[in-house]
Amino acid sequence: MPRRLSIRDTRIAAVIAALLLTVLPALLPPAARGTGPDGSRPQLSAAFSVRGSNGYRIDVERNGGTLTVAVSGGRPPIGTFSRGGVPRPPSKGNGATSVYRARVPGSDPRRIDARLGRLGRIAVDFEPSGRTRVTRMRSGDGTGCGEGIRVRRRLGAFVGTVEFQGEGGYTSVRAARVPGSVGTPLARGCAGASSSSRAGAVLSAVNRRTSTRFEAKTTAAGAVFLATWQEPLGDGIVVWRRAYAGAPRDAFTFGDGSGWARVSPPAPFTGSARYTAGADGVRHWRGTLAATFPGVATPMTGPGFQAQLVSSR
Repeated sequence: MPRRLSIRDTRIAAVIAALLLTVLPALLPPAARGTGPDGSRPQLSAAFSVRGSNGYRIDVERNGGTLTVAVSGGRPPIGTFSRGGVPRPPSKGNGATSVYRARVPGSDPRRIDARLGRLGRIAVDFEPSGRTRVTRMRSGDGTGCGEGIRVRRRLGAFVGTVEFQGEGGYTSVRAARVPGSVGTPLARGCAGASSSSRAGAVLSAVNRRTSTRFEAKTTAAGAVFLATWQEPLGDGIVVWRRAYAGAPRDAFTFGDGSGWARVSPPAPFTGSARYTAGADGVRHWRGTLAATFPGVATPMTGPGFQAQLVSSR
């Protein structure tokens, strides 16, 4: 027959329970502890970076069931991790990148098995080194990368097959072991490097048939230009290309009444384009303007584009 607990036994049990509630969270792995301000459990991500041919850098991340492969000449305009698990905010400088996305099976971030069709395959397992890096994201840095969040990454290496080749062979890589990390992902806001300055005038040209878009804005600091192009490549892979540049104000000029405008952005753009709107309401968007993405350049004018200018004057 079980012994009835006395008042003294009950008090001892309560003290032990309180101690467990205090000590146990420090003993649990970061996925169980949670690092968000609300104490919620974060979804772990896997990330590594590798150098491709022709000067390109390839950043790979698995977040849930999605694999992202970002190819750029420098730091891409999305948040990434260094080989040592240090969070890197999006680049806000001039540049271009191609971001490939594909679905991957399973849910374990320590395992990536992605068949990328003609682009290659990434099939690797994570081997931890026993080292951990903890980074407290700085508050008020304006990156949108989760200010105040503690990012905990287990360091190690991804071992197996890393084979990637961009369309037309503009870059390629083949590796069997790549340093990387597994742990707290960056906040979803850690993406996009567009200007947050108030725009004085906005010129947009969209080709819905090809999912291509160009945008120019004037700001207090000058002018900013952005081009995007989304394209399905088959085998469940979608590539999102992005080109961004800042320039002096004279790279984007326009007249009173929103009747005309001219843009001549710097690299990664080439050429120029002119917008006109007649009294009959007919709008024209002509020129040699093109955006140069990794491995491919595409026109930002021509048949299919519809342009619009909104001026503050």
